[in-house]
Amino acid sequence: MGNSGKPDSALRQRAQAAIDAYVLPYVRNHGGDMSIVDIDDDGVVTCRLDGACRGCPAAPVTVVAVIERALQAHVEPTLTVKAPQLEVSSHAVERIRRLFPASRRGIPASGKAAV
Repeated sequence: MGNSGKPDSALRQRAQAAIDAYVLPYVRNHGGDMSIVDIDDDGVVTCRLDGACRGCPAAPVTVVAVIERALQAHVEPTLTVKAPQLEVSSHAVERIRRLFPASRRGIPASGKAAV
């Protein structure tokens, strides 16, 4: 984040680079797509899921275990991710975070997400 407390374009560029390298290959391999809609000044990344990800029952796991963990590992450890179209409770998100801790994120340094 910039000195003003607002996300800067460098953060957005780093986030997009991480999405391109670590998330999109995984998501597209499953027939889906995703994009960053916004990064707010609290470090919350709002994303949009498209393709096969829309309506997929595993999409909340993808948001936390793949997208959020990739951004935390490769951009900024304090970033969190939400996809408002999923309408998932905060309780469910916290449970996913516990089930898929960062140590099991499936995002190896090689740039390819584990399937």
